[in-house]
Amino acid sequence: MNDATSILGTGLHCALGDDLDTAAAALLAGHQPLVTLELDALHSPLRLPYLPIIGVELPSRERLYYLLDSAVAAALDAADLSPTARARTGIFLASSSMDISVSEARYRHALTNEASAANPLPLAGYGNLAARLAARHGLKGPTYTFNTACSSAANALLYAQRLIGAGTLDHALVIGSEVHNGLSCYGFHSLMLYAEKTTRPFDLHRQGLVLGEAVAAAVLGRDSDHGPLDGLRLRGGATACDTTSTTYTTPEHIAATVHAALADAGATHDAVRGIKAHGTGTPSNDQAEALGLRRVFGRTLPPLTSIKPQLGHTLGACGLIETVLFMRTLADRRMPATVGFNTPDPELGAQPLTTPAPAPHGLYLLNYFGFGGNNSVLVVERAA
Repeated sequence: MNDATSILGTGLHCALGDDLDTAAAALLAGHQPLVTLELDALHSPLRLPYLPIIGVELPSRERLYYLLDSAVAAALDAADLSPTARARTGIFLASSSMDISVSEARYRHALTNEASAANPLPLAGYGNLAARLAARHGLKGPTYTFNTACSSAANALLYAQRLIGAGTLDHALVIGSEVHNGLSCYGFHSLMLYAEKTTRPFDLHRQGLVLGEAVAAAVLGRDSDHGPLDGLRLRGGATACDTTSTTYTTPEHIAATVHAALADAGATHDAVRGIKAHGTGTPSNDQAEALGLRRVFGRTLPPLTSIKPQLGHTLGACGLIETVLFMRTLADRRMPATVGFNTPDPELGAQPLTTPAPAPHGLYLLNYFGFGGNNSVLVVERAA
């Protein structure tokens, strides 16, 4: 069992806002700021629904760096760490796309200006972003980069908590980053996993996912009674790999990961008061998640919600952006609804909330399941 860890400061940019309170209020209000993204395709423009970060209009070559610096600075300022503490703070950066958006922008610019010298991947190296942020913000602790698909930022949180609990670090800066890039959009569309209009997790008529952007940062430390998430703690969690398939995981593996997460938090399933599902809206993933949860909880699940219809699937960043936003709604003693859910799927036996619901004190599960079968479950506690 791990010692509880607190979030001392946050910074974020997402489809619902650019600060924690604003975005959480929009989440509870049911806002869904979808836009239509138009991409170049071989024969005709490809039009996809999308949930972009709002309020930040910058050239694409500068946008990622601005968003990261802004979120990190806000989190560090809110945590109010001393210069000495900052110097010892570790970085745990999670992303599926890293700096691919910058590479794509530089490649397009080179094609226009000097095509013969154009390099389709001018940036290479998983540690680029973490090293850049360490230098800019005076963080001299260890740096780690996580790329485990949709579980990336959840794993970053878990590893940061482990090192803090072991006494290796006093503080950790966890970062989740996913900004628009063509590779992700074309890739999910080619796999026929992209919804035509909107994502509808666990709905009988669900079609697939809708991508979104998010950049979030959070400073973790030992148990504390100050900060934007006062009274909420990361109690523990678990991560494991299911090698059944590169795109699908089994209900049995999901159930095993949930049991391991609860054991790590020193709890059993009857202590769970609610579940923030991974809830991608893709037919097979929703099926595996629902059936896996039923293996743990039986026929009657705790209150269940997915917040991807309002944020988009933010891939490597979802483990942090969804965690801090869900925790912020718990601080208001409420669970958000699943926007767009209409028709239950009798095969799943899982019906998410259609209106916000009370969130009593106790434990909450947060699920994050990734391509390649890397599954992670976090356990968060709202104190009385």
